[in-house]
Amino acid sequence: MRILPFRPWIAKESVTQNLEKFTSQLQDNFPAKKTKKMFQVPGAPILLLHQIQEGDRTFRGIICLTDLRFRVAEKIYPHEATLISKERDIRKRIEMNKAMLKPVLLTHQPIVQLNSLLDDLQRCEPLVQYRISGQILHTFWQIDSKREIQEICAAFDTLNHVFLADGHHRYASTLKLFEGEKQIPYLMTTYFDFDNLQILPYHRILTNALKICPDLEDRLSEVADLQPTDQAVKPKSTHEMALILGQNTFSFRWKSQVLNTFKMTHKNNLDTHVLNKLVFEEICGIRNSRTSSHIKYIDGRTELSQFSKRVRRSKQTAGFFLHPISGPKFVELSMDGQMLPPKSTWFEPRILKGLIIHKF
Repeated sequence: MRILPFRPWIAKESVTQNLEKFTSQLQDNFPAKKTKKMFQVPGAPILLLHQIQEGDRTFRGIICLTDLRFRVAEKIYPHEATLISKERDIRKRIEMNKAMLKPVLLTHQPIVQLNSLLDDLQRCEPLVQYRISGQILHTFWQIDSKREIQEICAAFDTLNHVFLADGHHRYASTLKLFEGEKQIPYLMTTYFDFDNLQILPYHRILTNALKICPDLEDRLSEVADLQPTDQAVKPKSTHEMALILGQNTFSFRWKSQVLNTFKMTHKNNLDTHVLNKLVFEEICGIRNSRTSSHIKYIDGRTELSQFSKRVRRSKQTAGFFLHPISGPKFVELSMDGQMLPPKSTWFEPRILKGLIIHKF
């Protein structure tokens, strides 16, 4: 991958006093005079080292530009299809702002020589820190030494491929702008390797489930082994889920013959794929799980106890608490060109909008 330093707009620490208001102003009114005052801009191109701390978890990565002119479409592997309408809206926003307000999150195998260099850089005084909601600390170090920039860029040159974790629509929109008349040749990216990334699932809540399918428990028993439990139990492996159906809880595991048959007619038997097809579509008659108002997606940070409480607000609701896809499986499917169903993955860390901006 060819990466480059740039002159980012870096938000001042004071913006986190009201982050929601700050990001709202950016979205609708960038770069107005009042928002310009909220940023600092380095005099020369730099790279940024970004560390995110939340509780006992620490993640770190590099923020830079990725050069779109070097066969990037062959090196970046997406895992999720995009919506044309959403791409169009994002392209308009990028053109209007003449900026990217949030980097695209890419992941890759660890680079040994890069990690030792980042260890040394973190001994220096950070450029800026933001504490979000009193719990999450974002710290940025400025990398302005020509030697260090060259070493980091050389380390990334060794990567033959990377994986798109978050920002599929931003990536697709920028790529189309590059290929079109606008010729924007760079993509603002943040690279967190697999050791600094956590893949979590997206859980599903099916509202009005027992109205849609009154005999849902019996129908589910045809495709899965259901074991009643006193309380919801977190799944331990793939193809297992915690099922909350009305006020009852079950340990849910797809039947082997069901998975084998499914894989014969589909490219994979990923849990989200099987759930969409066999349960939402065939049993409940929901043709498009992506747009259905009956399906609510709950991010993977949510604890099972919180999830259970939310499901049990209604006796008609069903909740499916999933096990995450593994890193190797994610890589396998991405490199095979298989698009995962919508909301199959929730990646940590989360990259915030507006703290680092690339102005064209």
